[in-house]
Amino acid sequence: IVTNAELKGVCIDRKKVFSMVKSHIKAQSKLKAWFTKFYPNVLVTSSAQVGKVLLKFYNAGKIAKLKYTQKMSVCTDLKALISYGKDIKFIHNLLLNRFYVKELSTYYLPLAQRYTSKNNNIAHFLFWPAGARTGRFSAELIQTIPRSNQNSLGLQSHIREMFIPREDHYFLFFDF
Repeated sequence: IVTNAELKGVCIDRKKVFSMVKSHIKAQSKLKAWFTKFYPNVLVTSSAQVGKVLLKFYNAGKIAKLKYTQKMSVCTDLKALISYGKDIKFIHNLLLNRFYVKELSTYYLPLAQRYTSKNNNIAHFLFWPAGARTGRFSAELIQTIPRSNQNSLGLQSHIREMFIPREDHYFLFFDF
């Protein structure tokens, strides 16, 4: 089944992909404008700079307790940011920005630009029969597609909807 999928490829709804690219870029642009207005000297992709902002929130009493990495930097991963308080506008917008960046760079843009083309909506993903140390199959892109349930911000990933069955075919999903 796996090698058959690699050879024949998988249909991608390019119209839907480009719709998601457009909406994600629009949302990301709004976030960029907000960060530029309120935090013009902070590069939100820099953990060190984000950590400095979080430290200011902590010192102002807006964050009860900070978490630190092994190198004693302020922790800026997803779990830590949520624990600091996603109701703080900076943290909320940072989490939104990370969501849009991840979905665009990891899924939507590669589906639009690398795996499919204007004339071909069939994506061919490489599968490696011994790619994982456990001996299981590993595959590029499609092995890491997130579930469609809502995340901690109430955002829902729609990436699985981009994969459509060929005419007279059905998809069966097994996710455990």
